[in-house]
Amino acid sequence: MSPTASPPRFFGLDTHRLRETFAQAWAELRDGPILDWFTPAVRVRWSRHGGMLELWFASRGQLLRDKTKASRITAPFAAIEVPDTIVLRRHTMLPPLAPAAAAQAMALDATTHSPFPPDELVWGARSTPSSQRRGWQDVEIVLASRRLIQQHLAEQPDAATLENSEAWCLSEKAAEPIVLAGFAEPRRLRAQRRGRNLNLVFMAGALALLVAIAITPSLQLRARALAAMQDYERLARQAAPAL
Repeated sequence: MSPTASPPRFFGLDTHRLRETFAQAWAELRDGPILDWFTPAVRVRWSRHGGMLELWFASRGQLLRDKTKASRITAPFAAIEVPDTIVLRRHTMLPPLAPAAAAQAMALDATTHSPFPPDELVWGARSTPSSQRRGWQDVEIVLASRRLIQQHLAEQPDAATLENSEAWCLSEKAAEPIVLAGFAEPRRLRAQRRGRNLNLVFMAGALALLVAIAITPSLQLRARALAAMQDYERLARQAAPAL
């Protein structure tokens, strides 16, 4: 029997587990509040029932209402409202969890309680601090069938733009939408990631410039001191024969 291969190690540490730890830490940093500050807000035009249009800001993982009249502003992204008649809702609570773990728990809840086939399920969720348990989250989960949503979207007057539209559903607990994943929202998220990366590059350049400005006087003083020492040594060598 061949011996069991031991996992590769680096200074006694399991490299597989080390990579998983770094990957989880990076995921939490990427989805955490620190990098959210560098993510630009973008406008989304939401087509509601009855032909009403609303503008919303997608900012720092949240959707915020823009009071500007939608008819006067051109938004780079679009969403269409999914009616309550074709969605199911669940309300649950989650204990204090890291963002990545909370997302996994919501996904598990959605797939476990979905009456739709896995390849047809689309879902979205909204979480708010619980008023009953400190540190817990009240979670509203919306479940829907991709086929039914596509049928509804195809019946809209601007059906030609469906491939570029997100699917949003109004929350029961707040007057704000819940994004149903699996439609055109990756395009918006990619644009926001590009903007965040550009902002981080600008921030790094600004910090490098500030550091350069801060250390320039010290470097100049050091250069002057070295030049003075070299001048003194040169004069000492020239005066040595006369002494």
